[in-house]
Amino acid sequence: MIRENKKPDLAIDLHNDAGGNLHISRPKGDISGYLANMQKLDELLRKYTWFTEGSTKPSFRNPGSLGEGFMERFGIEAAIYELNYEWIAGLQKAPMAEDWISLGSKLPEVFYQYFKK
Repeated sequence: MIRENKKPDLAIDLHNDAGGNLHISRPKGDISGYLANMQKLDELLRKYTWFTEGSTKPSFRNPGSLGEGFMERFGIEAAIYELNYEWIAGLQKAPMAEDWISLGSKLPEVFYQYFKK
């Protein structure tokens, strides 16, 4: 896909942990456009879903992750979306199946708005 100039516009690796953050990659180089897009993604997740945990701090780096690896190797904007398996801060409760279903049903609107020109 890369050789044919058909790279994805966004890659997201979904994980579950006890934090729930959006892990933003910060490889070396000019990533100002990417950071603006990730801020937009964070804002859209907050607007359309129960996401409130926020994004990683500017000092965060994880070159072994899909997010940073895709950025460095292929120039694909990517992030890790950690789903907190213990607590949903935006709902003030432990997650249940219906909460994950609700999140999944709202993600299409997040992506529609993200890619909207």
